[in-house]
Amino acid sequence: MSLETDYERLNKAVGGFEPNTILTVSALSGAGKSTLSKRIVNSITKNLAEKGFDCIALSFNFEMLAHK
Repeated sequence: MSLETDYERLNKAVGGFEPNTILTVSALSGAGKSTLSKRIVNSITKNLAEKGFDCIALSFNFEMLAHK
């Protein structure tokens, strides 16, 4: 079962998200990683709820120090 978001281009690019997996998003500071992660989680849980599924989503955000 592949979990889809509300973002068709994202779904096509990654082929959907697999349940019970860990997704890692990385980029430079200020690139929008936290916003993207929250939108993905909210979109997937909304779509599952509309289909009648109960779900729990965990989202952990960690900042790593950047060195030049």
